Amino acid sequence: MKNFTFLIACLVASSGYMNAQSYSDLVPIHSSGLTNSSTNSAVFSGEAITNLITYDNRTDFQNDYDGTTILEEFLGGPGAGQIQNCGLEISSNGDGCFAPGELEEGFTVTSRDGEDMIFIGNGAIGNSISLVGANAFEDVTFLNFTPNGVYAVGFDLLVSDESIANLEFFDTNGDLLEIFTVNVTPNVESFVGFISDVAIGRIEIEGSNEAGELFGGLEFGTDSLMGVSDADFSSFKYYPNPTTGMMSISSDKNIEAVSIFNMLGQKVFESKVNAISSQFDMSRFAAGNYIMKVTIDGITKTHKIIKK
Repeated sequence: MKNFTFLIACLVASSGYMNAQSYSDLVPIHSSGLTNSSTNSAVFSGEAITNLITYDNRTDFQNDYDGTTILEEFLGGPGAGQIQNCGLEISSNGDGCFAPGELEEGFTVTSRDGEDMIFIGNGAIGNSISLVGANAFEDVTFLNFTPNGVYAVGFDLLVSDESIANLEFFDTNGDLLEIFTVNVTPNVESFVGFISDVAIGRIEIEGSNEAGELFGGLEFGTDSLMGVSDADFSSFKYYPNPTTGMMSISSDKNIEAVSIFNMLGQKVFESKVNAISSQFDMSRFAAGNYIMKVTIDGITKTHKIIKK
């Protein structure tokens, strides 16, 4: 199972939790002198399926998003220096850590395996801000936005003892939008931010090698501002959908390029069209859902297509 070691050697030696399987197994160390800010940078890798822009610092994220954001710092609840089990869900409805109405509305935090969530107060394990996430290290943290999703989201991510986390993005229908691998400094908060032209309904956060993952400083916005012009795509057509083989596309404006991705985020087709119409053969594709990324006059938009 996952191990969690503290950043300071003397604390590691005295903690006795080298074989912990969950955050609730840890004893607070009550660190002091910590600041409520994240200065570490994350490095992203992965294939961009949608118009989703990544950010490794909060200032650029805030400057690029012109909409109104909601900030949740998880400062209430059990308080600084505490580690507390919150139950199956963390939300504004109330849970084992926060009273009803204490948290901002618009999001919930759950886990893949339907197990308990954890609250780690500022300084409890050397963290500089209050954090939440799946309690069990081998579990995966789900950050859900209901009912209409968000177009901008940023948070400070901490991964225990590992430098890599996998982030999967889904739209409000549960369809995969994006997959990123994020490289961070282990055991230290690093900011990750995203602005999307498609509403994000859920982010799945998973530390590599069954490492625990936590986040805090959650900031999100529901205003769609990335400006895919409806006029540019008003004449765009793709048919038949579903298809058993040939897919046709057409537009009154120049179609520059088309790419198709499977639901694992893998590019399975790419074409530099540079025409107002084209056809491509999907007969060799496995049956299932795909995401088609289309660029018209420099504007990119995604469409869901189905291969029967």
